[in-house]
Amino acid sequence: MATTNIELDIENITGVSDADDQYIISAQKFVVASVPKELLKWSATLTSPSSHGGNTSQGTSVVMPTATDSILDVSRNGFSANEVQYDMKGFIANSSSLHLATNTYPKYYLDNAVTDKGTVVIVKPAPTDSATARVLYVDYSKIDDDCDLRNAVIFHAAAQEFEKLASSKIVDWSDLTVPIVPSLTSVSFTSIDSAVDANSPVFTTATVASGSTYTGSAPSYIPPVINPPNFTDADTWINTEEDSEMLASRVQVIGAQISEFQANIQDSVNKFNQENVAFQAQVQESMQEIQVANQVNIAKAQSDLQLALSNADRSQQRQLQNAIQDMQAIVSDNEKKLSKFQAEIVGYQNEVSEKAQKINSGAQNATHYSNQAKKYYEWALNEINMYIQNNSKIIGSTIAAQTAQQRR
Repeated sequence: MATTNIELDIENITGVSDADDQYIISAQKFVVASVPKELLKWSATLTSPSSHGGNTSQGTSVVMPTATDSILDVSRNGFSANEVQYDMKGFIANSSSLHLATNTYPKYYLDNAVTDKGTVVIVKPAPTDSATARVLYVDYSKIDDDCDLRNAVIFHAAAQEFEKLASSKIVDWSDLTVPIVPSLTSVSFTSIDSAVDANSPVFTTATVASGSTYTGSAPSYIPPVINPPNFTDADTWINTEEDSEMLASRVQVIGAQISEFQANIQDSVNKFNQENVAFQAQVQESMQEIQVANQVNIAKAQSDLQLALSNADRSQQRQLQNAIQDMQAIVSDNEKKLSKFQAEIVGYQNEVSEKAQKINSGAQNATHYSNQAKKYYEWALNEINMYIQNNSKIIGSTIAAQTAQQRR
């Protein structure tokens, strides 16, 4: 059924560019569910056996095109059927039961468990191709542009559109990303003392070359070898022989021997002194050579030590400079990270401020639309209530007629 005008009215009320068809259908179903079905007979539709079942070829059960409790009448072969509770289904099909349904007085019950397509109507006796079952029900799609309840549909659908607008105006914080605190590199200085110690120079003690070394032995004193004077013979001449001439001769001989011994001793001393002078000269020459060589070695060791100290100092300065440059690079990198983080914080604060304004504005708009939704929903209820009140006499007469029919 046509709902073109209903859709245009909804768009004019809410300001949406295209009214949601599902909201219109929902509003139509809401009206049908809210108004007693006796007042909506003008919107009734009959099921077709070829489309919904109710005969032998398409299935004896009538599957409603939509789930509904707004069934106005169920008939079999033109005879109206009475509804029974689900737990009576066995009795109305049992030939021995007083509740047995007949061709003239058919009965039906609802069995939604048969299919998930909608309301299912089971009619007894079972329909056939010649005795079909049909259901007269309120068709929500007939609550359209030309019906008296069109405003109720418009207001209810408009209320849903306003609720949608209210939800769309609600702004949350989910799209804000909190800046991540940067990971800073710690600055540390490792001592370089152990790596720049100066190497101690090797001092080599001078040795005298073999050609310059004194190869002789040290001077030694060799006393002269003499036969000792024979004093025994002299004693004999004195005490025994008492020969003074022989004694004088023997003493003269002994004196000559002593003089010779003394002369030999002096020769030995003179020779020792000569050898000692030569030895001292050679030793002195060797010592001078060693001293000169050691002076050269000491001078070289001092030079090597100074060079080692200089190299150690340069190495220390180089490593110290490298360490300083490394630390400066780390500090610079940390400063860049902090600067970037601070800029992100400022940006985040601006985003928070802007988002807060949007949230406040959105909340105000959402409140406005929510109030509009509530207003139009209440208007839809008022339209329905007015319709029911205006048709209350019809409801009373309909109930009276149903009561009279049930008593027959």
